[in-house]
Amino acid sequence: MAEFQVANPKPRSLRLERIHLPRPHPEENAPKGSHQRLVAYKIPLPNPLLSEFTEFCLIYDDRAKSKLTKDQIDKKIKADNIPITKTLKLSKLKADYKAFEAKRKLMDSYDTFLADKWIVPLLPRLLGKQFFNKKRISVPVDLQQNNWKEQVDRIIESSLLFLSTGSHLL
Repeated sequence: MAEFQVANPKPRSLRLERIHLPRPHPEENAPKGSHQRLVAYKIPLPNPLLSEFTEFCLIYDDRAKSKLTKDQIDKKIKADNIPITKTLKLSKLKADYKAFEAKRKLMDSYDTFLADKWIVPLLPRLLGKQFFNKKRISVPVDLQQNNWKEQVDRIIESSLLFLSTGSHLL
């Protein structure tokens, strides 16, 4: 009988990236500080949960102080072959998605939402608590840097883990 040897693969180092996200409606009686935020960790996975058919929506800042325009963003997405299907301006999100039904349709239209890291604190009020209840939280992307493709690939290859910020984990 032949013996089979199983090669021990090298263990991958687990690099967790912490993401602080504001809660949509913090409890009034909750203490100030860490309970005001939702803490998520990006955990790298050997086999990604998201596929090449995943539809991404990028929410970007179009206010006067922002340096990016829609044309620049679309050119960068095409040039780097980033799998983003829709780009949505912050002003359009404010104007067109006020109604609950419109927000629900937006949430159901895309698998994952990416947002410029500078506007993430504004999104809970604009998107509503349904996004947070369904864990469709916008993952922050730094659009001021040039490595958009690398950031999106890191998001595709990872999953978000939500931990309680309380004194116990049960």
